[in-house]
Order: sequence, then structure tokens, then C-alpha cells
Amino acid sequence: MDFKKLAVFIRVLGLIVLGYGAFQWSQNQPEIYQAPPAAKNDGSVGGFFDALEAQRNNLGAPERCQEANVRHAEERDKAVKIMIGGGILLFVGFAVSKSAKSAPSA
Repeated sequence: MDFKKLAVFIRVLGLIVLGYGAFQWSQNQPEIYQAPPAAKNDGSVGGFFDALEAQRNNLGAPERCQEANVRHAEERDKAVKIMIGGGILLFVGFAVSKSAKSAPSA
């Protein structure tokens, strides 16, 4: 068996896994809740209903943002574990590479 090719394969696999984990981690950053601007109530009946509709559309938005941030935190934790696995594969790949270079040729 050619250990140099095996070492290269393990290192490439480690890089792919590490890159996938990094991509997952970067895609699950926390969301920042920004309250929508308040609707202007000019004193008319239409303005009152516009302001009422704007409040109704915003109900639960902070809670949805918080739930999304909790979900993103869980996904980031999973991504960190994936990146650790990729780092271990890289380390194993380099170790196999070093052992293949230091092994005596028969």
C-alpha cells in the first residue's frame, strides 16, 4: 500500500470536512433584531388602522428572532464538532505522511 497517497487522501478529506464545518458555522451566525419603524398616526381613522396593523404584524417578532438565534447556536455547536473532526483528519494525514517518509524502504 502506498502510504504517501493514503496520507494525501486523508489530508484532502480533512480539508473538505474542515471547510464544510467552517461553511456551516459561518451560515449560522446570530440574527440581530431590529424593530420596524413605527407607523405614523396622523390622527385619521386610516392612520390609526395602519398603526394597528403595523403593531399586529410585529407581534412575536422578538421571540422568533430569539428562537432563531437558539437554533443557530445549536447549529454552530454542531459545526464546531465537524471542524474538530476535520482537524483530527488533517493531523492523522500529516502523521501518516511523516511516518511514510521515515519508514525504511525494503
